[in-house]
Amino acid sequence: MQAKEEALKELMEIVGEANFSADRVDLVPYTRDSYSALMRRDIPMPDCVVLPKNTGEVQSVVLVANCYRLHIYPGSFGVNLAGSSLPYGGGIVVDLKRMDRIYEINWETMTGTIEPG
Repeated sequence: MQAKEEALKELMEIVGEANFSADRVDLVPYTRDSYSALMRRDIPMPDCVVLPKNTGEVQSVVLVANCYRLHIYPGSFGVNLAGSSLPYGGGIVVDLKRMDRIYEINWETMTGTIEPG
């Protein structure tokens, strides 16, 4: 098995089959934003997208990416206006939208501690 295929298999095991995809139809939305459309730039396909649920899964994804020397592109709910998280070098899109817990709302300081999704 090739190294990239091994990496993809490990990533699927980390987040589960339902939260992993290497299918083109699922990857296309992660290659577009307002800026790239306006500039008519073609963005390469990532190798996969993973949707971790917690920090442990994110850490495991980062370890796999480091081991196989794959790029990581984080994102959350598709808010990407100027190419800041497009997969210019292939690799792994880490979509953080499943990380949706609210830890604390502090009414006194009008702040909240939340996960990125």
